[in-house]
Formats: sequence, structure tokens, C-alpha cells
Amino acid sequence: MSGEVAANTGDADSGGEQSQNAASYLRELPRDFQEAVDEAKRLLNHDPTIGGWGGFGEQHGTHMEQVQAHAATLATNIRSGASRVSSTDQSAEDDFTGGRAQAPIDGFQHLNPNIQVNR
Repeated sequence: MSGEVAANTGDADSGGEQSQNAASYLRELPRDFQEAVDEAKRLLNHDPTIGGWGGFGEQHGTHMEQVQAHAATLATNIRSGASRVSSTDQSAEDDFTGGRAQAPIDGFQHLNPNIQVNR
């Protein structure tokens, strides 16, 4: 950067996009988990039998739903945050520069045009 102060919203949005991709992989997590529990139950359905698969699947299936929901919320929040930071950054730049491309050279003179600058 050339003396500028700004947020790197591109990186932030990229992180949000990666989070959205990860969340999309988790979309079917509750169903996949239940299928895995059902398959384990089927494979282990012989003597000696192991009980409790139904309760285990239900109890932890709820956790899988929460993981999936949290991942989706996280991705949305990251992208929303990046968008808000970008908007705030742009607004601050516009306020500071008065719409000009660079900061004023004479310090605070842009805040009060009556300030005299001696050179």
C-alpha cells in the first residue's frame, strides 16, 4: 500500500466464500450421520448385539443439525461483515477526502477553510 489505511475486504469476502463452500458440504450432515448410524446398527445386528443406536442417532443427530446451521450462519456473517466493512471504509474515505482521490495535503485545513497555511 502507498500510505493508505483500508480494510482488506477482498480477503474477508474470500474467507466468507470459503466458509460458504464448507457449509455447503455440511448441508447433508444430519442425513449422512443418520445413515451412518443406521448402517452401523445393521452391520452390528448379530450376537452379541449392541443396543441404543436409535437414541444415540437422535441425540447426536440434533448436534449435527446445529453444526450445519452454525456453519451456514458463520458464512453469512463473514460475508455480511466484509460487505459492511467495505461500505464503512468507502464512506470514511469519501468523508475524509471530500470525494477526492487523495487525502488533503494541508492537514486539517479541509475541516476549516479559514485556516491559513504558511509555506
